[in-house]
Order: sequence, then structure tokens, then C-alpha cells
Amino acid sequence: MRLKAAKTDAAAEIAAYKQEKEAEFKAYEAESELDDIAKQASSKKAEVVARLLEAVNTPNPTLHINAH
Repeated sequence: MRLKAAKTDAAAEIAAYKQEKEAEFKAYEAESELDDIAKQASSKKAEVVARLLEAVNTPNPTLHINAH
């Protein structure tokens, strides 16, 4: 009887520990992914700003598709 109770207690502890570690891993993975996104954004920021300024400051007159 004690052996059976010990096995179920151990299984419950193992399941709780596994769940805790999986949650920690998911949090670490999400943080790592956010860091990667932030690095990409900072590295491409100057290029994006330059392209936006070029698009805004370069006139490109075209007729609207509804204009006859």
C-alpha cells in the first residue's frame, strides 16, 4: 500500500516539475524571440526611415483609377 502511494506521489511531483520547467522554457523562448525581433528592428530602422522619406518626398503623379 505504501509503495503504491509513493509511486503516485512521485508521479504527481514529476508531472508538476515537468509542467513548471515547460513553462520556464516557453517564457525563455518567448523572451529570446522578442530579443531577436528587437535586434532585427534596430538593424533595419535606418533603412526603413530612408525608404519612407524617399517615398514621401519623391512626387509620383498618377491619375486615380476613377478619373476619366
